Amino acid sequence: MSTYIISDTHFLHDKDFMYAPRGFSDIKTHDETIIRNWNEIVGSDDDVYMLGDFCMEKNYKAMLETIGRLNGRIHIAIGNHDSDNKVETYLKSTNVVEAALAYRLSFKKRILYLSHYPTLTANYDDSMGKIVYNIHGHIHSPERFTEGHPYMYNASCDALGCRPKLLEDVVMEIRDNVKTYRIAMGIDTYNANQKN
Repeated sequence: MSTYIISDTHFLHDKDFMYAPRGFSDIKTHDETIIRNWNEIVGSDDDVYMLGDFCMEKNYKAMLETIGRLNGRIHIAIGNHDSDNKVETYLKSTNVVEAALAYRLSFKKRILYLSHYPTLTANYDDSMGKIVYNIHGHIHSPERFTEGHPYMYNASCDALGCRPKLLEDVVMEIRDNVKTYRIAMGIDTYNANQKN
């Protein structure tokens, strides 16, 4: 069983400003590609943290049909386009296990804050070994690190090539970026309490 991250799939969002920057000519091709990418990676027993803005449609039947085609056990962090009615609809899908404003996870001795919105969760002093990594969506940037903050990781479709990414790989990428940042800033390497 593995854990994956993705955000801002915007399924059924039939506006060219959404699908064209991602390299698609129409929303059907966009959605089918993301579904195929998702299902090639995610197994039925895997967990996927979907960090908001799952579907952009008022046709709840179409939303349920789309979500129902996705593999995995889906945990939704509610996004700015996820209305109460949409969240209620998401939860009717057998593969959606929960929805929350955000999630706090411990993963390989790291504290992760999974949210739709970018959240500056920690300072750069790691003397207590308690740095929190924020993995988020919302910004639709191809850049994975938000505004140069090494602890804030953009997991939107735009940054992940329209496919979920293994959480372990995300954490390793953040860790490596933090090391590079700390060296560039002349900050001592990780505190002895924080194992790399």
